Amino acid sequence: MHKFALMAAIAAAVLCAGGIAMARLPSDAIGTPSPARFVADGRQAVPVSDPTRALILGEMRRMVAVIEAADEAANGRDWAAVARAARKAGAFQTFPDRATMELPTDFGRMGRQTGLAFDAIAEVAGRSDPFAVNANLANAMEYCVACHKTYRLTQKP
Repeated sequence: MHKFALMAAIAAAVLCAGGIAMARLPSDAIGTPSPARFVADGRQAVPVSDPTRALILGEMRRMVAVIEAADEAANGRDWAAVARAARKAGAFQTFPDRATMELPTDFGRMGRQTGLAFDAIAEVAGRSDPFAVNANLANAMEYCVACHKTYRLTQKP
């Protein structure tokens, strides 16, 4: 794996694990979250239900896996495998209406742009250009980082 992409994938995984994950500390003794235990930071809180949270976190884990698979394929100069991997996180992905209705419009727009960034990876892979593939992988990761810097998932009341 390329050193840059490996470091970026690790950073994205860390952000997925802790950055946008439920932004709260452990619950009290009886298992009920205490409002005083929620972490305050400058990101926009996005209150979601447990099923929507699981869906979003699963999508983020899939994107990290796609970045890893695309980078490994690019390292081996397997451009068809790069394209196959990138398409797994492309803009064709849809969320159930119930989940979409819980999310802010701008969150959804950022998700769509992230999907388009993965589509661009698949497109440039057809040119067999490692520099273009790496540049587009970096662009996709920039969307991931921007989302994690902007939003944090919270428990829907």
